[in-house]
Order: sequence, then structure tokens, then C-alpha cells
Amino acid sequence: MTRGPASEFERLLNDSLDGSLSPEDAAALERAITSDPDCAKQAEAQHEIDERLRRLFDPPECPGLEAAPVKRHLTGWGRFVAVAAGILLIVGVAYISWPASDGPGYAPPPSAGELHQAQLDAGFRPLWICEDEAEFREYTQLRLGIALRVEPTPGVELVGWTTRGGRYGMPGEQILLARVDGQPVVVLVSRGQIGPEPRDLPSEQIRPKRRQVDEIVLWELGPGESAAVIGGFEVAPVPESPNSPRMPSSEDGDEREQGASLGGSPQ
Repeated sequence: MTRGPASEFERLLNDSLDGSLSPEDAAALERAITSDPDCAKQAEAQHEIDERLRRLFDPPECPGLEAAPVKRHLTGWGRFVAVAAGILLIVGVAYISWPASDGPGYAPPPSAGELHQAQLDAGFRPLWICEDEAEFREYTQLRLGIALRVEPTPGVELVGWTTRGGRYGMPGEQILLARVDGQPVVVLVSRGQIGPEPRDLPSEQIRPKRRQVDEIVLWELGPGESAAVIGGFEVAPVPESPNSPRMPSSEDGDEREQGASLGGSPQ
């Protein structure tokens, strides 16, 4: 999978976010970000997540009260747990605070055409590229908790994954960029239905098509009434380890009997 999160880079990035980076490490981090586009994307995404967490968890300013300085130092599992908690809280707040369709301040959810255009405006560039089926299975297992594969279909090209420009622009929804006969198609992928469904406007050429595979909800945003990409999605079979025990079959019994009849002893 094409991305650039080396363990040393992640350590430097975490120390930078915690404010504990030495001048030498700061220079090394700057070199990594300027020389590696994948590192730059990861740093930008992590800063966005930290900013969301800061807005959620930092106490409000109170005039006349001086807060004691608190150093937030989260690394490894600590940062992972904080990010996960922040994501869950953001999802919950978004769900609870989404205005009712007949309430004041209601804004309709984005349409299929608007979501599709957002990816075109961003250059239709993925953040992660899976080079083969094994990497696709690994990515979906890591991001969605269920390993998936896509049956190869003539005319369908899987470009790569991103998490930007979706219905909420946060890491609960994965976005697969694809091309069908050269035309850009966007697939929203989530575990369960999150947020409102993309609006289907008859006046738009881009129409939403829905399919569910196990717990995975798929929305294909592309021209026409029929889906071209999501029909090939399926839960990926677990690859069998070469050292895993194999259940004996009837053929094994026939081989043992044949060996005994030829003078050999059955094993």
C-alpha cells in the first residue's frame, strides 16, 4: 500500500503535536514532510484530528480565572484511544444535533452530485493506493473492521482511497475513487449507515446507488441508474495459512487403505 508512515516519522509527529520536539528532531520532521508527499498528507490529517479534539475537550476560557498549565502528552495507545474517543463523540454530536427536516436552521444533506463534484474539485487524488487485492483486504480490515475485495470488472479501475470530501469529512467514512470507462465514480463506504443518505436529484447526472454487503453500506455516485462498481464488492475470504492444520478428507482414507493393501502400514 502506498503511504509513508514510518515508525520514526510517527514518533516525530507525535512529539511535535505534544510540543516536546527537540530542535534536531524538528529539523528531521520538516525534512520528512517536505520530501515525502505521503508524510505531508499524514501530518496534515493528524493536525486536523488534533484540532477537532482540542475544540471538543479543551475547557472554555473563564475571565478572571487562570488555568494551570497542562501538557497533553499522548503517544502510542494513548493517542489512539483519544482519537477514537474523539471520533465517536463527533459522530454522536453530529447525529444528535442534525436538525430535523422541519426544524429551524435545517440544511439539506449534500446531493450525490455535490459529493461527486467535491472529489473532482480536490483533483480526484487518493490518499492511499492499494497495489493488489491483499492490500485492499488489509486496508478495509483496518479501516472498517471487515476485509473486503472487489471482483475485477472490465472497464472498472480502482484509483484509491481517501477520507476527505465525504458527508462529514472525518475518518468514519471511507471513500473509494474509481473510474468506469474512464469516467470518475465515487463510492462512499461505511460500516453501517452513518449520517443522511446522499440526496438523489433528478436534475443531476450523478445519481446515488446503494448496496449493502454484510454490515458494509456502499453508495456509488456516478452517472446513470445502474451501479458499475459496488456490485463487485464482497467480504474477502480469510486466507488460509500454509501451516494451518487441514481437515482429513475421504481421499486421505482411501490413500491409507491403498498403502496398507500394498504392504505399507497405515499412518
